[in-house]
Amino acid sequence: MTRFLLILSLASLACSLPNLVAENRPLAAESGQTPTEKPVPTADILTVIVTANKALNVRTGPAVKFPTISYLLSGWRVEIVSECVGGWVKIEYSGMTGWVNADYLSGSICDE
Repeated sequence: MTRFLLILSLASLACSLPNLVAENRPLAAESGQTPTEKPVPTADILTVIVTANKALNVRTGPAVKFPTISYLLSGWRVEIVSECVGGWVKIEYSGMTGWVNADYLSGSICDE
């Protein structure tokens, strides 16, 4: 629990420093519709590493128009729990789920 609170405290600090947050590219078709996600089968869940230079926004949906709910720091390991949607993937980290831009994760996750 203490670790989780520390992570939330760091996220709050990162929120107050706009230049600390990695930029995310918008979803190609910003039509106002939310693309449907396709879950990754449990046997195929992939663990990747955050490669953003400073911090990576975790959002409620697969585009920059969705609110930021947390941040991940470079080097942290996360699990991908959905297939790529317009360059974004749904991740899980310490019981939290959200969407991140796949460009800031290790490996070639989105082959678009």
